[in-house]
Amino acid sequence: MWWDVMLVSVKVTVTVWLVSYLLRPFLPCWYNNTAEIIGYRLLGVIFAVPAFARNVWIVSSSIMYYFGMFSILGLLLAGAFLFGYTLLMELGINIAGLWPYYLVLSKIAQNKTAWAGATTVIATTVAIGHMWNLRITTTKFYEEMKKFAREEREAREKRSKEQKNKSLY
Repeated sequence: MWWDVMLVSVKVTVTVWLVSYLLRPFLPCWYNNTAEIIGYRLLGVIFAVPAFARNVWIVSSSIMYYFGMFSILGLLLAGAFLFGYTLLMELGINIAGLWPYYLVLSKIAQNKTAWAGATTVIATTVAIGHMWNLRITTTKFYEEMKKFAREEREAREKRSKEQKNKSLY
């Protein structure tokens, strides 16, 4: 529902801005100046949306990534505890203080819904890790392309400077 409201408000704003842009030559100077200021501010807001969305993605993915990593660590510790305590019980060693934890964790381990949630957390963490890797790789690629273009431009400028120097002699 909120998405519909946003979409309608963007459509109305763009329509009003376009109509006012077309009518500017026929309207007074003060209106043109005000409409121009509003137009530039609107364009500034529109251009700021991708940067804001990127920053929101980075922050939320960071939070979810670390949540997933701590969940994986918790699953590892719980699994190690269950395995170790079960092994101790099979060997005839029973530690009474750990029995309540063993019962709770064994009930959770038998619950399919808990495993579905754990699997989802792990899969999401892996996906976010791959997205981070893709973002880092893309950033490195664009930096390398900029460096390559700069080196090409500098080489071209150097060749043109050498040709000018040769033509002077």
